[in-house]
Amino acid sequence: MARKKLKQVPKVISTMLTSPYTLGAGLVQAVAEDGGNNKVNLLFRDLPQDETPLLDPFQALSGTNATQVGVPELAGGEKKFDAGEFGVLTWYLMLAERLPLLDALAAADGWGGDAYVGFKRDGSSCARMTYAGETPQDTREMHAALRRWAAAAAGSPTKVSRVGGRVRFETCDPGKAAKVGKNASGDAVRLVVTRTSMVLGLLRADVPKKMARCLTDRLVHAFPVAKLVDPKFGAGDPAVQARIQQFAAACR
Repeated sequence: MARKKLKQVPKVISTMLTSPYTLGAGLVQAVAEDGGNNKVNLLFRDLPQDETPLLDPFQALSGTNATQVGVPELAGGEKKFDAGEFGVLTWYLMLAERLPLLDALAAADGWGGDAYVGFKRDGSSCARMTYAGETPQDTREMHAALRRWAAAAAGSPTKVSRVGGRVRFETCDPGKAAKVGKNASGDAVRLVVTRTSMVLGLLRADVPKKMARCLTDRLVHAFPVAKLVDPKFGAGDPAVQARIQQFAAACR
């Protein structure tokens, strides 16, 4: 009975609930690589205040400083049922349902802070959000990504705009009949796990941190995850080896 009930739960919900544990392993490994068990102990004593280090564990090594964003206001006739921080992982998984995974990850990587309010209006469940990128360019990238996300489901009740250097986003439940996702949340998390694992592997091979991240970014854009996680990837393939060497040279 329980299994039947679980099958009715959208895959993205299950992924959202389990991703902190799945991605948390990479965060602990990254911190341990940087400062050993003592730094891991400090991590658990002083936990990150947002989800950024789960998406990119190496943010935890330099610290994060999210922008404080006020909760959007309600209009007449709207009744709040929830409010708070939407969070970078939720933005990423949401975008990944309609955009190519690398595009969704690139947009989410620029997260600087957000706030949302969930509300009922005319019987529909809606959410209104304000998003701040880490830089103005990051804000522009998220704005463009959300416009593409909205366009991918024509007729979906969604509004995207930029006000005062931030992104304003509002969307409502399109109804049970709408097909607006591609069940990509599992693949989205695997991409992040792969990226983190590759950077860690390069660091353990004494590659400088900046170069390790640069090379990994180029590799995940050039090759599918299925190839990157293959232990024999590139072995005996001069073309692949030459391409990796080109990426390494460009990252120096």
